[in-house]
Amino acid sequence: MQESPETLYELYFPEIDLGTDDPVLPGIPCTYLSVFDHWLNEKEAETCPVMNFSAAKSSGKMEQYLAGEQKFLHLYRFLSREGVLCKVSQEIKKYDSCDSDLESIFISSLREARFMDVFFLGFGARVIGGYDRTDLVVAKGQNELSSIVSQASVFGIHALPF
Repeated sequence: MQESPETLYELYFPEIDLGTDDPVLPGIPCTYLSVFDHWLNEKEAETCPVMNFSAAKSSGKMEQYLAGEQKFLHLYRFLSREGVLCKVSQEIKKYDSCDSDLESIFISSLREARFMDVFFLGFGARVIGGYDRTDLVVAKGQNELSSIVSQASVFGIHALPF
């Protein structure tokens, strides 16, 4: 039996106000994924030439930026193998795997043009695009979160401690 878009929405896309809600509450398996291996302090962030797409472009560090972007894309392509639900406005679109449309959503989010909100069906995890090359992962359970963190490591992406 196939679930309706409304049911999928309620299951996998509960409202999270990242300015108010704290996903780091006990019982919510989540982490942040980043190309950086630690949270950058204020000075590091201010001087990082690849902090985001715009900074890389203006500092002439696009090759370095794109190398990090590719790590995320390889991870997200892998996680997409068993299907992805993507929230666009209030609609849910299902992708069977990563096609050019879904990849452009990933790229747009990584470049901070329009943040993604996706659920990787085979891994039981929602990923919400974020600023400064750091995306939030909210998993169905600790096993799913551990699996995502393990896969991220394979692709050179780091789980940042809270």
